[in-house]
Amino acid sequence: MTKEELKNFLLFFKNKEYNSSRYFYLLCALLAYTGMRLSETCALTWQDIDFNKKTIFIHSSMFAKNYTIYQRQDTPKNQSSIRKIYIDNFLITVLKKWRKKQLINRLQNGKNNKVDAENYLFTTIISHTNKEKAVLPIAVSTAFKYINNSLC
Repeated sequence: MTKEELKNFLLFFKNKEYNSSRYFYLLCALLAYTGMRLSETCALTWQDIDFNKKTIFIHSSMFAKNYTIYQRQDTPKNQSSIRKIYIDNFLITVLKKWRKKQLINRLQNGKNNKVDAENYLFTTIISHTNKEKAVLPIAVSTAFKYINNSLC
């Protein structure tokens, strides 16, 4: 993508408020600005983000058999993929805004919201159970296909 295409791509998601995918803008920005794999991005936890040092620690990936069966793997694609990525002030700002939205969402869902012990960066609330779960690569891929089909 050119810079202009990337800007328009991110603006598209920034201006859309998908009820089930409010995280989509940040996820796309992280993919575009860091070069992380989708499975690595979905496996991120808040503990992997160091706001002071402006780094993201990549040390795991998310594997999903389907929309409900998934696991966080201890390593990314290969051992050499374990790394720290330096991020700029733009991503720091977007990450902080998302963290605030995520915490507000958790408060709005009250005590019934069972936050995953991993404290994933990208989560969604399952409405019929009021439980928070990690966003899975398969869900993101499906969303991209849907968006692509609706734009064509």
